Amino acid sequence: GSNINVFYSTPGCYLYALNKADRSWKSKTDDFFPYAHNPHAFWTGYFSSRSAFKRYERHANNILQVTRHLNAFANTNARNTLFILSEAMGVAQHHDAVSGTEKQEVVFDYAQRLSEGIQAAEGVINQAYAKLLPKDSQSPPTQLQFLCQLSNISQCLGIEGQERFTVTLWDPLIHQVTQHIRVPVRTDYTVRDPTGETLFTEVLEKK
Repeated sequence: GSNINVFYSTPGCYLYALNKADRSWKSKTDDFFPYAHNPHAFWTGYFSSRSAFKRYERHANNILQVTRHLNAFANTNARNTLFILSEAMGVAQHHDAVSGTEKQEVVFDYAQRLSEGIQAAEGVINQAYAKLLPKDSQSPPTQLQFLCQLSNISQCLGIEGQERFTVTLWDPLIHQVTQHIRVPVRTDYTVRDPTGETLFTEVLEKK
């Protein structure tokens, strides 16, 4: 027979048995990275690689959380529609996805899934706003809301050439926040708040 007893344990049980056996392991104090799993194959750089996809994944998560809030507040019962973006976010957070260790073709697939999920979320946002924006007996807004998905390259096709447009901001927190809002435009605009007061703005030239 064998004198080895193997069973599922916990960190507490393991340390108790280790101390009882008067054993100790070496302590590692230097960096674990970079390391190699075979000659000339080092795992380095994935904390900063594919920065555009890392940003897109974080941006998509912001949209997902805001859309979940709107869906709940407006009681639109659009969980199935939101699942498209939820599923894409789950895949994108895999350790071989957001880390950037995958091949380029796979990154394209992740980005396409996120894009399709965001498009589906736009529909939920419009359903929620149709319930939340009207006051009293007012009709729902006829102009659909849209997200500027190309703002990372300073482009928003929906407002290009428009003399006037409305920007809707959603604060998902329970307290007021102060942030700079960036909207890609090709000309200077006068920006007013909901009360009609003119806001300070600055146009940054694209270089």
